[in-house]
Amino acid sequence: MVPRLEKLAENGEIDGSDLAMFVDKTLISAGKPQRYGMSFKFLDGKMQMYTVEDPGNLAERRERAMLPPLAVYKHMLAEVYHLRETDEIAQPETMKP
Repeated sequence: MVPRLEKLAENGEIDGSDLAMFVDKTLISAGKPQRYGMSFKFLDGKMQMYTVEDPGNLAERRERAMLPPLAVYKHMLAEVYHLRETDEIAQPETMKP
């Protein structure tokens, strides 16, 4: 179902950012890396992005979903939640050894 929804988002028939958040939350809850870099863990006044699949193509996936570049999104989250931006990566709880 997700590939079909992604195609609808690419065609502008549904909101790509809503789909990206849904996909990432679903993957993280299953203990898998997220796809779009939408989910962060907030800990000790700083934010850590949960791991992403195929990080080398993250910018392209975000652009296709009509999401802002990751740096812009991270800055926005930091401003809204009054957190420090970091490049730290958090693992979903079920992925930890």
